Amino acid sequence: MNKKNYYITTPIYYPSAKPHVGTAYTTVLADVLARYKKLLGHNAFLTTGTDEHALKILNNAKKANKEPIEFVNDFVLVFKELWKELDINYDAFIRTTDKKHENVVKKVYEKLNEKNLLELKEWIGWYCPNCEENYAMNNIQKIGDQYFCTSKHQLVQKKEESLFFKLSNFTNWIKKLLFDEQPNLIYPKERKNELYNSFIKDGLEDLSISRISQDWGIEVLADVYKTNNKTHVAYVWIDALFSYLSALDYLQTNDNNFQQYWNNNNSEIIHLMSKEITRFHAIYWPIFLHNLNLRLPSKIIAHGWIVTPEGKMSKSLGNVIDPFDYINEYGSDALRFYLVKGLILENDSIFSKDRFIEIYNTYLANTFGNLASRTIAMINKYFNGIVPDVQRYNFYNSYYLSLTNVISDINLAIDENDFTKIVNIIIELNQVVNDLIEKEKPWTLFAEQKNEQLQELLHLLTNIVRITFYYLSPILTIASKEILSAYAIDIKQINQDNINNFRLINNLKTNPLRIIFKRINKN
Repeated sequence: MNKKNYYITTPIYYPSAKPHVGTAYTTVLADVLARYKKLLGHNAFLTTGTDEHALKILNNAKKANKEPIEFVNDFVLVFKELWKELDINYDAFIRTTDKKHENVVKKVYEKLNEKNLLELKEWIGWYCPNCEENYAMNNIQKIGDQYFCTSKHQLVQKKEESLFFKLSNFTNWIKKLLFDEQPNLIYPKERKNELYNSFIKDGLEDLSISRISQDWGIEVLADVYKTNNKTHVAYVWIDALFSYLSALDYLQTNDNNFQQYWNNNNSEIIHLMSKEITRFHAIYWPIFLHNLNLRLPSKIIAHGWIVTPEGKMSKSLGNVIDPFDYINEYGSDALRFYLVKGLILENDSIFSKDRFIEIYNTYLANTFGNLASRTIAMINKYFNGIVPDVQRYNFYNSYYLSLTNVISDINLAIDENDFTKIVNIIIELNQVVNDLIEKEKPWTLFAEQKNEQLQELLHLLTNIVRITFYYLSPILTIASKEILSAYAIDIKQINQDNINNFRLINNLKTNPLRIIFKRINKN
């Protein structure tokens, strides 16, 4: 196997309020993907963090009667607590207020200015304080006398001096990149078509990348551009995007992580995000990197929104889903599994408690949990808790042969970053074997003293439990360890070299196994 490096990122999040389930969704997907890459023996580095220089941060801090840094510090602790509760195994947590990040942003502006890519102009237009985004007239909606962005936030009209990046010079370059050179850069492909029609087709406009109306931010090019003693601060999006590099110690004295995970042909760079910020990652970000002679991302995965039966989550509707509530009631594994299996990455998905319970009961309790519990119970009952020693497969050889194909199919789905396919293959495997139990009736085999066949059947079931929870361990990070431990299987000892060695379980002595996933009764 060719061992590769994977750099996997979430967006950095606004620490202006408690994280909601949409934030958890992106982060769980990134964590699951990083864990799957490691499962196959690759190196993976996961970055997340917080975007702290937004205007809404400043405004919310004022409302709370706090200094901005004090305000964000409080919420950063909440984000980190959620990632701990969700068992997110990140390698770097970058904050845009980190000194090393500030240094990177300053140097980036200097490099762009040296290349004559910046121009001082006046920006006039409609601005969304919530999205931290400028909007052209063809992308806003007028309701009565007020204007709204595509996410239905009210816009304000602004006029101020700004540094502009000459984005309009790169319309043809980005077209060639997205449609010829890296046509599969964006997933799902529908996002690319939306970007083309809304922003690229008629030509890119120069991009405002600084502000002088606020001092909460990173001061840039202070010795070159200053008006009435007002210094330009980095616009939040260029500030945010370069966090992916500062997290890897780009431009630092020790830049080993940058060299391994970014500046390396044997590395894949995968950005995960919600669909509304695809433009910044798929248009602006590649153009910035191109002009700094830095390699481009390998894949941009832009998932749909999580909505509720009442519509898109909003404080006014009172339908914001707090992930802490689900973790506290059902555990982190249950929420992680629902986010991967219960939602559709390509489309917007409805998050409902009824659907959550249905997914939990169907798969965690009935399918996976049931197989693990009934198999260990039969080993205890028929063989005194010792996994049968089977050297030859006389009765179920076809199932053992198909397991090799199943493992190959799962590995291929991991290579393709296909979350849905990974889970569905494992579900199908468990459904087949649960049907086999009902067909073969091990209790009847025992009564009829067909000992050799019973041994082989329970040996097969134990191997399927081993394979199931090995490949579910990136999602069910807690339950997988506990279930395999009950079978005396150390998950850390399973790898790609021995996953196909079905005799490794011979003579293992099982331990007690509690019911991991108890069925949930709907209220």
